[in-house]
This record gives sequence, structure tokens and C-alpha cells, in this order.
Amino acid sequence: MHRLVALGAGFIAVIGLPGSAFAADQAVPQRQRPQQQTQQAPAQQQANWSGTQVGGFNGASSVSNSFAEPGSNLFFSCLGGILCPASPLSDPETPFGFDKDKVSYTAGAFIGHRWQFSSIVLGVEGDVAWKRGETTASQTVSASATYVTTSIPFETASRTEAFYGQSKQTWDSSVRARFGVLVSPTVLLYGTAGVAFGEVSGAYSYSATNTYFIVPGSTPDFVHTATVTGSWDETRVGWTAGGGVEFILWGPWKARAEYRWTDLGSFTRTIPLSRGCSDFTVSNFGCGNTPNTGSSAATINIASTFQTIRFGIGFDF
Repeated sequence: MHRLVALGAGFIAVIGLPGSAFAADQAVPQRQRPQQQTQQAPAQQQANWSGTQVGGFNGASSVSNSFAEPGSNLFFSCLGGILCPASPLSDPETPFGFDKDKVSYTAGAFIGHRWQFSSIVLGVEGDVAWKRGETTASQTVSASATYVTTSIPFETASRTEAFYGQSKQTWDSSVRARFGVLVSPTVLLYGTAGVAFGEVSGAYSYSATNTYFIVPGSTPDFVHTATVTGSWDETRVGWTAGGGVEFILWGPWKARAEYRWTDLGSFTRTIPLSRGCSDFTVSNFGCGNTPNTGSSAATINIASTFQTIRFGIGFDF
């Protein structure tokens, strides 16, 4: 009993001493707690890839314009419908076309929204861009024909054809889905694909003259002509796909590098063809019995694609 009272009195005496050594020992852990929390805070911070983003970009586009006109030609006629050329035995159409790549500077803007699921980042994005990818080509072709009834040439003809074509791509835009994987908290690798839109314009002209002579180099008997001139400008719908890398610069600012392939499809344009005939002398053959017959329109087949490398900066909200 005396021992218990003595221990109790000693305990009371110890906790009641101000500035005691026990109180001094208790202050040390209190100073260590804030320091430990400060050291752990940076390790707990996470990069946030969710939210809305707007930005701009520039880069280069390699524009491919395929243009083919299989032939709206003026043929050597059979005189009076009975006397056909002995040379050449056939008079095939003269095709015209080109398939060229044109590199153009491009610039534009984008807006999108993203959702982060751990290391997976999904999103939807739209963009609009300007470029000028224009290609042109021209061609001039000459030919001649000889008509005979015996071994002596009876009539000759000469022909000259001139072609010109143009195809151009200007603005383009897209609405796409994005799928990305974070290879680190600040670096995103992604793929993207969706619907593409773009302006495709062009022009085509053709002129041909067939001149028929009884005596080569003299006044012609008659002349056949064919001409066509037309242009088009339309918005095409196609598809686009590609991928890129995006990384955090600082705060809400992110930078990206992206490659895309875009196909605006193939289409056909038909332009009316005008044919004419002029008589210069009175002969057994002329416009009356040798009409200028043939196709009534030129048909142009066009295909438009382009590849783009873009470098952009975006701001997250």
C-alpha cells in the first residue's frame, strides 16, 4: 500500500514539473511532422490530362493532285463518209493528265476535349487549316493524215491539239477521335482518325483544229474545230488518320508534333465540248458531206490526297 502511494506521488510530481525534461522530449516529434509532409507532397502530385484544349499549329503539307482526261479529241474524219485515211490507219484519242505532288506551308487552329483514365487518355478534336497545293500541266500535240484513192495522194490533213489542266487544294478541316497512352506523367503518345473535309478546285481547257487540203500548203478545203473550257470548286468529304506525341511544357501549356494522311476521294467532272466546221473552197468534200462528229463532252477524273506534318501548342482549361 505504501509502495503504490509512493509511485502515485512520484508520477504526479513528474507531470507537474514545468519545463521538465519529459516536456522537452515531446517537442522533437512535433518539429519533424511538417518536414516529413513537405518532402512527400511533390511525390503525390499528378499531371492532369482531362479537360478542354484550344491551340494553333503550322507545318507542311504534301498535296497530291491526280488529273486524267482520257480523250475528248478531234479525230481525222472520213471524207464524205467514204474516203478514210490511209495513214494513219487508226486515229486513237490523245490522253491528257498529270499526277503531281506539291509541298505547301499550312497553318490552322484546333479545339478538343479529353478524358483521362489512369494512363489512358481519350478525346475528340476538330481542326481547320489553310494551305495552297496547286499543280498545273499543259500539252501540245501535232499529227497528220494522208488520204489516197490510188498510189497518188488525193488529200491530206493536219491536226494540232492543245491541253491545259489545273487542280488545287486549299482549306481543309476534320472531326476526329483520339486515343492516347501516357508513357510518363508528362508525355502522351496518341493515334487519331475521323472525317475530313476540304476544298478542291480545278480547270480544264482543250482546243483542236483539223485542216483538210486537196493541195498541201494551199488554201484548205475545210476546217474542223473542237473546244472546251471549264472549271469547278467544291467541298469534298473523305477520311483522315495519323498519330503524334504531346507533352507538357509548363502549367496548362502543352506542345505536340503530329503526322496525318488525308484522302478526299475521287470524282469526275464532265464539261460540254463545242465542235465546228468552216468551208473555204468548193470541193467534192466539205462541211456538207464531212460533218464534225465525235464526243460531246470532256470527262475529267480527279483524285485528291495530302500528307501533313504539324507542330502545335495548346492551352488547357
